[in-house]
Amino acid sequence: MAFRDKKSYFFRATVILLTVLISTPVNAAFPLGIPLRGSGSTTPIKCINGYTDSNGTTVNGSCVLQPTDGMTKVSCDSGYADSNGTVSGGTCVPMATGGTVTNITVNGVAYRVHTFTSSGTFTPVAPMSVDVLVVGGGASGGVRHGGGGGAGGLIYQTSYSVSASPITVTVGAGGATSTNNLAVGPSGSSSSFGSISATGGGSGGSNMVSAGVVGGSGGGTGGGNTGGGGAGVSGQGYAGGSGSASGGESYYAGGGGGGAGGAGGNATQVSVATAGNGGSGFASSITGNAQYYAGGGGGGCSSTSAAAGSGGVGGGGAGSYGATNAANGTANTGGGGGGSGFAGGSNGMSGGGGSGTVIVRYQAGP
Repeated sequence: MAFRDKKSYFFRATVILLTVLISTPVNAAFPLGIPLRGSGSTTPIKCINGYTDSNGTTVNGSCVLQPTDGMTKVSCDSGYADSNGTVSGGTCVPMATGGTVTNITVNGVAYRVHTFTSSGTFTPVAPMSVDVLVVGGGASGGVRHGGGGGAGGLIYQTSYSVSASPITVTVGAGGATSTNNLAVGPSGSSSSFGSISATGGGSGGSNMVSAGVVGGSGGGTGGGNTGGGGAGVSGQGYAGGSGSASGGESYYAGGGGGGAGGAGGNATQVSVATAGNGGSGFASSITGNAQYYAGGGGGGCSSTSAAAGSGGVGGGGAGSYGATNAANGTANTGGGGGGSGFAGGSNGMSGGGGSGTVIVRYQAGP
């Protein structure tokens, strides 16, 4: 073939190839007709308000190819992040996995929230700053003019730095119900986020044999016992209230369990006794909605007393009047259980404590 014929052949072949490429439709999922990832490789991309997962699926945004190395899970307003997490041409925010994930907007700023109602693992893909709420499990109330159960300890920390390593999350259980009027009920179990640990609530005192127990928030003292309720852990919760201790058992009533926002109420006695209310909980908007956590349980009283104590706002269970069962603390609030009352020789069952929770939030968009 002459040189002129060869040149004409290559020119015609080039024109045909360009015509095919131009006429090929662009798939939105595969910009320029090329998959974002393939055969296990990591194809560099540019993301707008989104990221690609390990399977190459685009989440919360649109992506196009870019000439760089790799991609990490980030949310970007523009630009991209390489396999080492280095950001080029824009601002990117790391993401994480674990728990139940929800996206919220607060004052125009996007956040991602990871809620743990059971134990698990929080795994950031890069170093990041988070807000974290850790609530221990609430305690059981006492039995027979029993004191209210203390709420689980509560820790709220903002701008907490985490590395790109898995973080163990433990959600504490609430103390179980009880019918034993000769011993304190079960206390709550602690919750934790890495090294941040919130102590479980202290149980309420029972009958005339036990005072409230120390815990994240302390348990209320049972009727017939002198002295104050169990102490709370400093920075996590408050003490339980004292029970009434004069006039004979028919006039006894338990103190309220402490909460993360206030101490449990003392039982009062004028002509007849009134049990103490549970201490108030702590209000947080970490999920985007204002909610109270870690309220104390109310005290119980006899059927000849005036009234049982109410549960503290934040999941605290109400105490019972007479031989009825007290209310449980609300699950995943760390609320304390109510103390039970009695009528004659019959006792009510104490309320069990509510399980704790761990909630993590971080900015999900630049």
